[in-house]
This record gives sequence, structure tokens and C-alpha cells, in this order.
Amino acid sequence: MRILGGIAPEVDLTLIKPQVSFREQLDIDSMDFLNFAIGLSKELGVEIPEADYSKVASLDGRVEFVAEASQHLINAQTLLAALGVEAGTRVEVGSPARVITRLAAEYDVTVVGAHDQYTLSKPGLGPVASRVVGSAPGAVLIGRELGEGGRQWRVLAAVDGSLASDRVLEVMSSSLQISDAEITLLSVAETPWVQLGLGREWLDYSADLNDPPLVRSFKDELQREADAVVERARRRLERDGLSATVMTAEGDPALEILREAERGEYDLIVIGATGEDDLKHNFLGSVSTKVTQTAPCSTLVVKF
Repeated sequence: MRILGGIAPEVDLTLIKPQVSFREQLDIDSMDFLNFAIGLSKELGVEIPEADYSKVASLDGRVEFVAEASQHLINAQTLLAALGVEAGTRVEVGSPARVITRLAAEYDVTVVGAHDQYTLSKPGLGPVASRVVGSAPGAVLIGRELGEGGRQWRVLAAVDGSLASDRVLEVMSSSLQISDAEITLLSVAETPWVQLGLGREWLDYSADLNDPPLVRSFKDELQREADAVVERARRRLERDGLSATVMTAEGDPALEILREAERGEYDLIVIGATGEDDLKHNFLGSVSTKVTQTAPCSTLVVKF
């Protein structure tokens, strides 16, 4: 009421009807109502998205909105408690993406849903998730709906031998409780025509420019490297008490990761956000972006 009094000081606030909108009763314009919504957000310590302004347009609506926001926290705590996880609550004021990104530096893993309640039906990531995964430091877990229950949890970890991949393995061992999960390590041999944006017909482009035996030799070397990468990663996890199977693929890393995630019905993809700055790895940042945008399951992006 104090905020309303500042906007419409000439009005007797004791005559306000709880069920009637403030704009109708106080004859205030859209700018005045915007200032009211911003002021209410600061006073309550709760972010009020623009899409929810209509919910605080009356006294009754304001009470329901605050109760709904509080209930979200209670529901989340209850859900985690049922899983044996104790969680505190924290309320901040401001843009959700900016606030989460700022606070991410204080935590080992930041968890956000792929979509908010207003973008559930849209493909890819919602605006908040997109900004957080792109800007927040450390590891960011993008949550999507889990697969069918009652089966062993499945984790697909994409590795490429880079420092980011080492960080992926470190986070898997230290921050995830996956000792009972079915873990698969995948390394993709990036064929050169993928990085050049060409199709496989590049092999037949010119016999003078591309000697088939030389091409085969190069592909064999890429395959050997991919085999070595997943084996080193498997031994690293084994030292930390985690068992994993290994596999390799050839082609576009993002497509191969997504293809395996779909085929194997995984619950979680773990991927590094940056890689070595050379011909083979300078696209890993775009790989992680493609994977998080279109993954069929939750994705943990580990930044280095």
C-alpha cells in the first residue's frame, strides 16, 4: 500500500477494493503501474516477470502471487528432501538470467531448467537458460524431463582430449553421484571436411588434390587418437571409482553426440564448453551450443 500511496498520493487507500484492479480504481497510466510493479518486486524481494504483472494488478492478486512464489520454493525443497538432498532457499531481485549468472561464481554447479513456464512448448532453450549457459562461469546443468523410471541412470560423456575434457572428468567424479550409473565415454573423430563445411563428396572432388591412400591414412590417425582419448578418460574415471564403457564415432561431433544420446536413451549428456585452439578442436564451443540447444535429455556443460 505504501508503494501505491507514492504513486497516487491523493487517493484514500483505505477505500481500495481487494478484487478490483489498481489501474481501474486509481486511474493510473501504464507507466505508473510499471513503477508500482518494480517497486513491489524490490519490496518483496521476488522477481516479478513482465508476463506476471497482471497477477499483481489487485490486492487479491498480489497476495496470490506472493503465495505462489513462496510455494515454488517449498515444492522444490520438498522434492529434493524426498531424494535425500537438503536445500536452502535464496531470494534475489532482478533479471533472472543476470542474477543467476552473477551468483553462479559462488557455486560448483548451477542448475536451470531448459524452459520457464512461458516457453515450455518451444524448441531449444528458453531465454534464461540460453543466457545462463552462455555466460555463467563453471558448470551449468540444463535440466530436462527424465526418461522412464525404474532403470539404471545413463550418462553420456563427450571427450576430446582437451583441457575442457579433463575438467569434465573431474566434475563427474567430484560433483555427480553417478557411481551406480551406466556411463559411456564418446570421442568423435572430426573428419576434415566437417570443419571445412563440406560434405563427404569432398573425397571425390579431385583425384589430383586428394590422394585416397593419404586421406585414409589421415582418417586412421584420427581414429587412433579417438580410441586413445576414450581409453585415457576411462582409466581416469576408474581411478576415481567410476566404471565406464567407451565408444568412438566419425563425423560432425554435435550430430554424433546427439545421435548417440537419442539412440541410447541417455538421461544426461556431459560436455566441455571449450577445447584446444587448433584445427581439430576450435569448434568445440559451437558443438556444446548445438548439443545443449537440441539435446533430448539434460545436459551438463563444463567450462574451462
